[in-house]
Amino acid sequence: MLHNKLAYQRALVDRGFDTLKFMELAGPDDVAKLDFTTPFAIKQAYSRGSQTIYKAHPGDDLSYLEFDPTNPWIAQEWLEGDRYCTYSVCRDGEVYAHATYPVDYAIDGKSCLTFEHVDHEGILEWTRELVKSVNFTGHMGLDFIDHPERGLYTIECNPRGTSGIMMFTREQRVDRAFFGENTELITPPPGRTTMIGAGMLLFGWKKDAYPDNTFKKFWAKMRSSKDVIIDPLDRKPAAMMPLAYAGIMRQARKYGVGVDGGFMHDHEWDGRPI
Repeated sequence: MLHNKLAYQRALVDRGFDTLKFMELAGPDDVAKLDFTTPFAIKQAYSRGSQTIYKAHPGDDLSYLEFDPTNPWIAQEWLEGDRYCTYSVCRDGEVYAHATYPVDYAIDGKSCLTFEHVDHEGILEWTRELVKSVNFTGHMGLDFIDHPERGLYTIECNPRGTSGIMMFTREQRVDRAFFGENTELITPPPGRTTMIGAGMLLFGWKKDAYPDNTFKKFWAKMRSSKDVIIDPLDRKPAAMMPLAYAGIMRQARKYGVGVDGGFMHDHEWDGRPI
């Protein structure tokens, strides 16, 4: 339910959460019934890292869509606003660790490369309500839009490990949250910016990585952020990076996707039998 972007929106409606307008597109007949009056996103119910998202407008020709009976498309209202991502560790419907971070430097504006925790009480309470309503155990990430007039909406849910876990420090022992051992909510320290250094070098300098991006802005962010891979107390992850990226490149070639798609391919489910 949470993996499937369409089923997730329907589950929110069933539980009384406000959602952006959405419609299932299982075939050309559904496309003909579209009644959006504002721009909308089109993506498949299962899509790794939302690699294929189209922004459409009312009246657009959508004949390019190819339909898969096991993986329908979802049309979802396109709402502008402040964008946030979260990462939460949950057990038996309770949140034991939580991070909220605004979308900053990101691959094509989607997959974040830099991370800084912010306190957003509304997002934390929204997450707690969802986790309780489905009695969730595990870790999950949510993508939010915070509109100044309409409030909070989640775009989609990623019920798996996400990059947000890299925001916590060794001393915080976020591992305790997986077993419900901590009594106080674990959150990343404020004012600490981390980054995926290799990802920033590959994508962070590009124009679409950040609004009005310049090399000066990119380099300033690189210098002010801590690389999550390089750690003087644990050097092996950094030493193994060449092998890890070689594996990502093999995945990308095997499945005919970009480097970012190759990175996502082995740890996000696309709805097909494993």
